[in-house]
Amino acid sequence: MNKNLRIVGLMIPFLIVLLLTPTAAGLYGPDFNNAVEITAGKTNDYFKDGDNFGYYKISCTSTTWMDIYFNCTYSNLMTLTIYDPNLNYITSNTYTGSGFYARITMTCSQDGYYYLKVNRSGTSGTLNFTISIELEERGSDIPGFELIFIFIGTILAISTMVLKIYPKSKRENIFLNKN
Repeated sequence: MNKNLRIVGLMIPFLIVLLLTPTAAGLYGPDFNNAVEITAGKTNDYFKDGDNFGYYKISCTSTTWMDIYFNCTYSNLMTLTIYDPNLNYITSNTYTGSGFYARITMTCSQDGYYYLKVNRSGTSGTLNFTISIELEERGSDIPGFELIFIFIGTILAISTMVLKIYPKSKRENIFLNKN
């Protein structure tokens, strides 16, 4: 019995140190310079009591389409803001709670890290939230660009048919407009 009391007595200082050591906040960075890199998919994180801002960064190339959903566990006012690689404001959306979510959909205009800033207002306590990101590489944004390949294919098909149907002498008459 005396041996058990000594073990418990040795553990008490260790437990006190463990309990008094502050736990780390969520995954997020404290500012743009220390933003935590995240990738496509779902990121679950939380704010501790007193934390109001979190910063993330995601790598994106020009012509990449990005769709961001933001949701949290309670009906709190939370805002998701996105910045370009030069830290210029692009847009923001606010989560108003009760089953709704904030969503930002955009096409990245340049290569580099795009920064996400999450902030809450008017709440305290621990707050869990989820950021879901979908990335999709898209082709050029030139309107009708995808039709160029159909146009070239059609010309090649017609040319091949003309070469197979008409003998050489008739082809010369067709192109030179002779009868």
